[in-house]
Amino acid sequence: MKAIFRFPFRILFHILVLSAFVSCGKDEFDEKITPYFFDRDCQVTSPDVLAGFSEGCYVSLLVDDFSDNANEWNLQTKSEYTHDISSGHLVLSTREDQPSTWGTSKAIPGFSQRDNWEYSVLFRIVTVSNGSESNNNLLLWGSDDDLKNYQAFSFNADKEFKVYQVTPAGSTSHHLGLLTGASFVSTTYYRFTVRTFQGTTYFFLNNTLFHQMPQTTLYGDRIFLGAGPGNLVWVDEVGVWGM
Repeated sequence: MKAIFRFPFRILFHILVLSAFVSCGKDEFDEKITPYFFDRDCQVTSPDVLAGFSEGCYVSLLVDDFSDNANEWNLQTKSEYTHDISSGHLVLSTREDQPSTWGTSKAIPGFSQRDNWEYSVLFRIVTVSNGSESNNNLLLWGSDDDLKNYQAFSFNADKEFKVYQVTPAGSTSHHLGLLTGASFVSTTYYRFTVRTFQGTTYFFLNNTLFHQMPQTTLYGDRIFLGAGPGNLVWVDEVGVWGM
């Protein structure tokens, strides 16, 4: 269990207000988390589009719908936070008086050695304490075991989201965006997906591409799911795949 401290904005490459992301109930998503779009010969036809997939064209490194704790997530309740699995949800809650984001992490053996891969998370912000709307919830990937160097997607109840990386040289923000319409707080589920293929990394929210950039270094095999101070977050699915 680790606390991840909020970061200073060092570089902002561009700022967008995005209207393409519509509210979705959980049942509106595909039954399975969907990795690469393959044709019948297992060739990726459109790496910047999320679509169906062909069995046998990829390897599943981790797929979890949190129906149980078969994947042995580190679940604890302490004075600072609660991490539990209940009714198909990974429940992540951090007390409002905490200075940082708390969450649970898992190493995915061999993840960082793959050139082509995908990481996808289905999540919902359930509640936010008063005054905590701007506190960031975090999804990390490619992290070292100490959670000091990593890539991340953060989101909060102010409708703000960003993708960035923390490196030995410091934090770099690659993209800052804002939702329009409904915020992240409601009965709404959102799916975040990051895909790296042939040297380019693509970022999707609710299956819509919102940013892409040259592939960057993965510092390790670990992923992290966390709730910011005063936030209660459900994660209902997480998947990691490689080709």
